[in-house]
Amino acid sequence: MKQTIYWYKGTKRTGKRSEVSFINGNPNGIKIEWFRNGNKELELHYIDGALNGLYTRYFENGNKREEGGFKDNRKNRKWIEWFENRDIKSEETFQENESD
Repeated sequence: MKQTIYWYKGTKRTGKRSEVSFINGNPNGIKIEWFRNGNKELELHYIDGALNGLYTRYFENGNKREEGGFKDNRKNRKWIEWFENRDIKSEETFQENESD
């Protein structure tokens, strides 16, 4: 397994941009991305290069922006999107054989 970390230019000590592991050239496990301010921007899960599991995107202030699930690179389960003030913007449920 190879772990790859990307940094914002000139900020290696405090500016981690993203982190992901690879097996045989494919992303595998949790991928996390951060805003410059250090807050989490995105967290998603890969299995053998395919999106599988929980997907969560955040606003820069730390509030959730979007959350749902993937199965074999397709949206699955309930997806919720929020406004920055935490009010719900939309909700949609996907079945295993559907995608957006």
